[in-house]
Amino acid sequence: MQFITEDEYKERYKKKLWLWGSYTREKEAAERRLHEIEDELRWNADFPKNAARNCHVRSVDNKHTDVERLQLECASLPHIIDDIVQERSYLGLDEFIAGLQPADRELIKQVFTRQIPYRDIEMMLPRSKSNVGYRIDQLILKTWDTSH
Repeated sequence: MQFITEDEYKERYKKKLWLWGSYTREKEAAERRLHEIEDELRWNADFPKNAARNCHVRSVDNKHTDVERLQLECASLPHIIDDIVQERSYLGLDEFIAGLQPADRELIKQVFTRQIPYRDIEMMLPRSKSNVGYRIDQLILKTWDTSH
């Protein structure tokens, strides 16, 4: 069995957090798109072509109209969102994120989901630039203590 150092563990865990943030961004984008389509379909129920135009859906083939492509996208997005959530759960970080204090959870979201630089976070949250990185390392090392 090969052991890793704390620094290697922190780097690997940060990479997992970056990947978790990427999945979260992708999920949020799909959810926004689904809500946009649903709203347009609701507001333009009598004129579905207008809904397709407002959602920037253009048919590139002769088999499906713009409206059919919009309805297909609306029907497939919930499944895509479920797939993203399932893939994200394979990382095993959902329990870690859920177990954090609200301030720490917000810090993780700002850094890894919204990709805000440390210097900008110090203006948003009551932490200095150096304290942001230190706090993230401390949160990661808490998992190190329990797993090794």
